[in-house]
Amino acid sequence: MLPDFQSGYISILNSVGSHPLQLWACCTAAAGASVAAAADRELGGAPVVELRGPLRCCCICCPPEPQRALKITLPVIVLLVKNLNKLFSFEVQIYDSKNTKRRFRASNFQKTTRIKPFLCAMPLRMDSGWVYVHLNLAELTRKAFGTHYNYTSRVLIHSSCRLQRVFFSEQPFREEQLPDELRLPLQETQS
Repeated sequence: MLPDFQSGYISILNSVGSHPLQLWACCTAAAGASVAAAADRELGGAPVVELRGPLRCCCICCPPEPQRALKITLPVIVLLVKNLNKLFSFEVQIYDSKNTKRRFRASNFQKTTRIKPFLCAMPLRMDSGWVYVHLNLAELTRKAFGTHYNYTSRVLIHSSCRLQRVFFSEQPFREEQLPDELRLPLQETQS
């Protein structure tokens, strides 16, 4: 789905773009579940993607077709996400050096890390407000499964949250190392 040579950053969701969910499929299988654009006051009214509804009934997934694969080789996934103090989870499906599909699932309701042959489920502790959530998939693959990360095939995000951006990078970073377009446009507070 993407070029063979990948470096720097690859963005798969940008809420500021004209079609932020162009690469995504939306699933809202219950009354009250929704995926919609919203203006976030904390970001000065900037547009964001909001997922609301029961956890199992509201999600977005990339790529939209289940038989396709992203094939992103950059090992660090980053979500710029707002904690709404509701149930939230996301899953990253990868292929490793044994050409085996594995899944990493992070959620704010998981209490302990559980590792099974094809799944690593991890607790996600989030501060309130907007946060960067990083997963170093190369390191996690090595530690959880004893293999090497090859590429990411699919990303699923379950409600409830607000998203500003989802991207991959070559390596972990500090916010000040990011280009301006990958930083959160936080509203300056007035004294």
